Amino acid sequence: MFDKRNIKGPQVCYWFGNLKTLWSAKSYSRQLQLWTKEYGDIYGYYEGDIPVWTTSNVDFLNEVFIKQFSNFYSRKTTIFTRSTTGKYVHLFDAQGKRWKRQRYVINPTFSALKLKQITPLINDCIRQMMEKLPLDEDFNIYEFYKQLTMNVISRCALGIDPNSNAVFLEKTTLFFSNDFRKRSIAKLGVLFPKFRPFIMNFFVFQYNLRKKLNNLFPSVFDYAEPPSRWLIDRLRNVVNKRKQQNGEVEYKDLLQVMLDAAQNHEIKDEKEMAESLAKSLTYDEVIMNVFLFLIAGYESTSTALAYCTYVLATNPIEQTRLQEEIAYQTELSEMKYLDLFLKEVFRMYPIPISFVNRQCVTETNVCGYHISKGDIIQPDIYTLHYDFDLWGPVDPTQFYPERHQTERHPMAWMPFGKGPRNCVGMKFALHEIKLALVKLLTHYTIVPSDKLETHLNIQELAIITPSEVWIKLEKRHS
Repeated sequence: MFDKRNIKGPQVCYWFGNLKTLWSAKSYSRQLQLWTKEYGDIYGYYEGDIPVWTTSNVDFLNEVFIKQFSNFYSRKTTIFTRSTTGKYVHLFDAQGKRWKRQRYVINPTFSALKLKQITPLINDCIRQMMEKLPLDEDFNIYEFYKQLTMNVISRCALGIDPNSNAVFLEKTTLFFSNDFRKRSIAKLGVLFPKFRPFIMNFFVFQYNLRKKLNNLFPSVFDYAEPPSRWLIDRLRNVVNKRKQQNGEVEYKDLLQVMLDAAQNHEIKDEKEMAESLAKSLTYDEVIMNVFLFLIAGYESTSTALAYCTYVLATNPIEQTRLQEEIAYQTELSEMKYLDLFLKEVFRMYPIPISFVNRQCVTETNVCGYHISKGDIIQPDIYTLHYDFDLWGPVDPTQFYPERHQTERHPMAWMPFGKGPRNCVGMKFALHEIKLALVKLLTHYTIVPSDKLETHLNIQELAIITPSEVWIKLEKRHS
């Protein structure tokens, strides 16, 4: 297809397309960046027989993510994507009217008023973390951030007792411990998209069989329950327990907002959803969205804090500027340099960028290119975020927050996606990050450990994350 339209791209291998290259690449996103350097700002490659348009052209992206959103409201599907007409569909996988309905119900949870109401809870979680931080010795602060974000998402969104978080933390960390794209089930799913239900059912059958055999012959058959299944089962118990409270809670967290809009209903088809569930969720959808916000709110926010800390440790001038602003401003909304700082961190260290994509649902034309139904649009975010024409005149490889004072193209910065289907929890995450950094920088100065650079080891699995962030904290004296 791309050859016939004179669109450049890497050489295609029969059956696999360009998957062999992507599977062997150390980083999916960096491979896209390498291809951009070779083939230009709009090129094509294949995942099996599925065409993927990869672009760092901001006008092209603006058409896809904003102006023609009605033609590109879907994300790329995988074997792990739930059927849009199935029972267990969360906001990330939902499409069309089902996505719109779920987003309508969930959006109020992340309003400015709600963030203000939960600030004391977040601050209490931060206080607990601060009490555990060691002083004047090297340590990996990333582990403390993971505990913090798990506690925050548990208390503020799910109503789970933070004292029982250790096992949730373990299972959620395990969930992110490998690259989904390189698992055998994912490879089979992308090579044989029409057989995805059969492949998934086979793997589920295999897991269930091994579980039963393990129960009968534990010394012979090993069985490790998938972390996603363990989490969903436990969260189902959390939801059922909350249902029994009949809305009698201290404050309305994310879970309660969804339960207030929930009703017993079985999903059958898109038409019925539109007519019978206009402003509601099913209880199965509540469970799946609880699962979604647990894993998303935990890993991405802790990773963002880790990158912020790395930047502060290696840029003492930036750290001093933030400490001075924090000392003279009492409200987060007044800390303008903190906003610039965070934007620059996310520019240089984007996190879940392989999930920022769109799938064409209606044949259309974009910037003179014909896009067929089913085609994938994948932004090359690294190229976007480091493009001199978009981010100069200061070298984009340098950390320079003031560059965000200059108006840029709206699609030049995409760490959370863009358009109506951007990250719904973005404000929640930024609020939590700001509160944590303000508290940390008020009391401490962050000093780099000798292990900082050697142990950082940035890698791309489900998201782009460092392995460890080694620093030392020095007590500040007023």
